[in-house]
Amino acid sequence: MVLNNFFFSRPVAIDAGSVLSKAHEGRQLSDGEDALLDLLAGLPTYPEAHASEHAREMKLGIDNGVVDFLATTANEVEAAGFELSLIAIGPAPDEQGFNLIASLILPEVIQKAKSRGSENQWNAQIIIARIQCSIDYDSGGGLSVEGYPLYGGFDAHARVEMVLRWLTAAVKTRL
Repeated sequence: MVLNNFFFSRPVAIDAGSVLSKAHEGRQLSDGEDALLDLLAGLPTYPEAHASEHAREMKLGIDNGVVDFLATTANEVEAAGFELSLIAIGPAPDEQGFNLIASLILPEVIQKAKSRGSENQWNAQIIIARIQCSIDYDSGGGLSVEGYPLYGGFDAHARVEMVLRWLTAAVKTRL
């Protein structure tokens, strides 16, 4: 199975219970707690694939003070029902293992989108390097690729630009 070739992590909201209680009671939230509350409202649950155990270990831990990335296994990913098209690409385009992971996941994402839409008009979602990306394709209107960082960070803007440049070029080669 393809999943056994990867090393996985998954996001978990930090201290969600106390933030939810505080918000419910109407107490003032700090900026970090407010950000966590926003994330809890739409925090995507997904496995993130890495090409090696070392690469995954480098991405574990707290991201932006509100989300903790924990190690998980291919068996847990499979048991949770995540198919290849729903797995996030962990590394950025300039990081080790990116091409291997992206070459397996992106075609699955596009194929799934086409099966829900059509060859000439479809849309898809994919997470790359913790950037939530949207792909919209209409043979009459062209290709639109957009994205935003899920958790921020000091390099968020640069990561968004790099990921969207890569994604646009990669999707164009598959049209």
